[in-house]
Amino acid sequence: MSDQIVAITNYIIHKSGAVNKYLADQSSRVVLRFLPPYSTNDNAIERLRKQLHDHVTRNHRRRDIESLIADAQLFLEHAQPFPGRQVSTLKLAA
Repeated sequence: MSDQIVAITNYIIHKSGAVNKYLADQSSRVVLRFLPPYSTNDNAIERLRKQLHDHVTRNHRRRDIESLIADAQLFLEHAQPFPGRQVSTLKLAA
């Protein structure tokens, strides 16, 4: 079986004892490739989080948390599958 390469962030839990034990049990079938620190452009979830922040949560002026949650859900339903180059199909929040 060929190695399975997994790209992950440098978050502390990714280097925990439980992860190291699991990797040792896999007989080198799983290889971790750590992203460089602060590589937000290489991390799709960070690009999506930035778009959510730009479109919904930055400087929002909603009267209640329910409307904020509804706008966040609407954004996520219409977000591009691979954010970064192509921004969401929604207009920026006013």
